[in-house]
Amino acid sequence: MEIQLQNRQRRVRINQNNLKKILHGIIQTRYFQYLLKKNLPFCDHTKLELSIVFVSEKTIRQINKSFRGVDKVTDVLSFAMVDTKKNNHFLVGNILGDVIVCPSRAIAQAHEYNCANEDELLRLIVHGILHLLGYDHETDNKQAQRMWRVQKRLCDLAIGHKVGNIILSK
Repeated sequence: MEIQLQNRQRRVRINQNNLKKILHGIIQTRYFQYLLKKNLPFCDHTKLELSIVFVSEKTIRQINKSFRGVDKVTDVLSFAMVDTKKNNHFLVGNILGDVIVCPSRAIAQAHEYNCANEDELLRLIVHGILHLLGYDHETDNKQAQRMWRVQKRLCDLAIGHKVGNIILSK
């Protein structure tokens, strides 16, 4: 899987090299490969493309308002380019989709949840990727519980694959 990282905000410095290493470490685990096969059985997983974009609070609020009709800052948004609900096909090439993350919101939440800034940033990225794979926590409680279990397991794997700092400064 090819991962594209774009930093379109200036408030939080992101070490993209370390983040890519961590994400590739997660992607190469048996568990993540199992999730890909289970949720995207129709494709060659080695050719998948994923985009992760870091944006400001102002930008994520605008995107949230434009696409979801919610006029407030959020932490992460996902835009799938694969139809996992109906026909199991890609809408554009082999692009899995985009995960839009607000790092300053991640840092604020890390303080609220009493966890490391980097752990919260990774949790948001994992959360967004799971949405791209068809997981949903808003439809019903059973699906939500399944998503939280998978998310926790992937976050544990992410923490286990840390190779250095992701967030360089605030």
